[in-house]
Parts: sequence; structure tokens; C-alpha cells
Amino acid sequence: MFRKLLILTCLLTCLIIYTGSGTAAMAKPDGRAPASVETATASQQWLSPKMQVPGTVVSLNDAKISAQVQGTIIWMVQVGSHVQTDEVIAQLDPRLLEIKQQQAQAQVQRLTTELDFADKTLKRQQALTSNSNTTLTQLERSQADRDITKHQLSFAKASLAQAKILLQHTQITTPFAGVVVEKINQLGSFVQVGTPIVRLIDTDNIEVSARVPGRILRLLKPNTQVMVSDGKQQNPAIIRSVIPVGDKVSRMMEVRIKITSNYLIGSAVKVEFPSANAKDVIVVPQDSIIFRANKAYLFKVSDKKTAIKVPVTTGLQKEGLVEVTGELKQGDQVVIRGGERLSDGRALEIGE
Repeated sequence: MFRKLLILTCLLTCLIIYTGSGTAAMAKPDGRAPASVETATASQQWLSPKMQVPGTVVSLNDAKISAQVQGTIIWMVQVGSHVQTDEVIAQLDPRLLEIKQQQAQAQVQRLTTELDFADKTLKRQQALTSNSNTTLTQLERSQADRDITKHQLSFAKASLAQAKILLQHTQITTPFAGVVVEKINQLGSFVQVGTPIVRLIDTDNIEVSARVPGRILRLLKPNTQVMVSDGKQQNPAIIRSVIPVGDKVSRMMEVRIKITSNYLIGSAVKVEFPSANAKDVIVVPQDSIIFRANKAYLFKVSDKKTAIKVPVTTGLQKEGLVEVTGELKQGDQVVIRGGERLSDGRALEIGE
């Protein structure tokens, strides 16, 4: 009986050992189930270091509209008025210039009559001279009178045209569409030629004015793309022009940038410019970088779908990507989700 019991015990022990060895053979090398992760591909791109400088949103058209004739302001628009091109924004008292126009018109009419009379007189003198009934001197005198009257009429017509233009200028009109932002003179004021009346700003055509150090001017050309940010949104923009003249104190150069976003004129923005030549680098998503004890590393996926810990040094950044230096090449798969709980050699289950 004891012998049978001993044999049964040995058989059970062997069965347990066999079963355990089979289970161990099915387990992963580190004894844990594969970690579920998401990956992305390391790529090679040209990046350049950036610098941010302050900028101001300005209008392409900002003018103080001035009087072109002297006179008293008898009407003007209010601040905040939206006006179109060639719209009247102020009216000067036109009465004196209306009188001058009437005088010029009368002068033209008088000289027109005198010229007609001088032409008839000259024709009669020519007929008499041909019949030897008058002297050559009288003929020349008649011809000179006719020519003088003709020149006087031309001068009078020019004076009339000038009077009409001056009268038109009593209506002060806009050179472009915009918003009246300031009344520099008030109703009832007597203004001289060149006196500012209102300030008009074009709110539809805007751009950014920024000043940059002269050392980066060689990197900035018209149509170069830059980034403009107001703290809430960041938008791509294009350099319109570079003014290669520096301020004698700050040594900064002005750059004008086209913008399409609806910024308010006078708003403060930040403009991101390249500060050095672009370089060819390996970039990965920023989510793949793990920082521990002031050191950075990431996990790349091996051919056997296990995690390989790669220490890296980070560099330039662009739109969610970061430059890395380390044992990494273009096309490598890097972990972007789930890397915090990985260890070197851990088996991976890669999600879609």
C-alpha cells in the first residue's frame, strides 16, 4: 500500500513540473505580457533656429486729410464714420470761390466777344490793304490786337478752370476707404491750405511692422514665411518687404509682413523669424520624449517588436516635432503613447 502511494505521489510531481515548464516556455523573456503602445516614424527635415521679436499691426493707409483751399469748415463727419473712396468728409464755405468762378466766367465771355470783334476788324483791314485803301501799319496793328486778345482769352479760360478746381476743393474727399478716427479741426474753424482736418485709417488693408537685428537680415527675403502670434492664435504670414536701413541707435531694421487674419490696428504681436541657416536633422513627435532627472530619452521599436531605450539630446522645435540627436535614423518607429511605463527590452503590442 505504501508503495502504491509513493508511486502516485511521484507521478503527480512529474505532471506538475511538466505543466509548469510548458507555461514557462509560453511566457515572454521578461515574464510580462506585451505593453500596448502607439508609435510614430522618425523623419528627416530641414529646420532653422527661430527668434521672436515684437511687432505692431499697422494700416497700409493712414493719413491726415488736409484742406487744399482756405476757408471755414461748415460741415464735417463724426469720428467713427465708415467712408468710401471719394466720399465727402468735410465742407468749407464755398461762397467766395463761387464769386471768383463767376468773375472768371465773365472774363472769358468778354474776351470771347472781343476776339470775335478783332477777327472781323482784321478781315476788313486785309480787304482794304489789298485795295490800297489802308496802310500796312494799320493791318499789322489789327493783327496784333487780335493775337493779344486771343492770348488773353486763353489765360482767362485757364483762370476759369482753376476757379472750378478750387471750388471743388471746398468739398474735402477721401483718397481711400476707411474709418475716421480723429477730428483734428472742429466745425467753424478757419483753415489754411495744408491744415489737417481729420485722420483717416484703412482698416481693411493691414500688415505687421517689426524690427529685427541687422545680423539676420540676410535670411529675410520678400515672400519668406514667418509666424505671427497675438498670444491667442498663431498664423503663418509672408514678408512683404525688408527695409535695409537701420536705426542709428538700436541698429534694428524694419520688416513689413502681410497678414490676412482679423487683427486690430495697433495690436501687439510676436513675429517668429529664422535666426540662422536651416540644417538637416532627425525629428520625432514631442510626445515621444521622456524626461527623467534632467535627462531625455525615448523608446524605439526593434525588429522583434521590443522596446529599445535611446538617450537623446533635443534641439529645435517645429509644429509638434523636435530635433533629436542620438542612435536614431530616419524611418525608425518611436513610441509616442505608453512610453512612461516601459523598460528596455519590454515586448510591445503596437496599436493602430
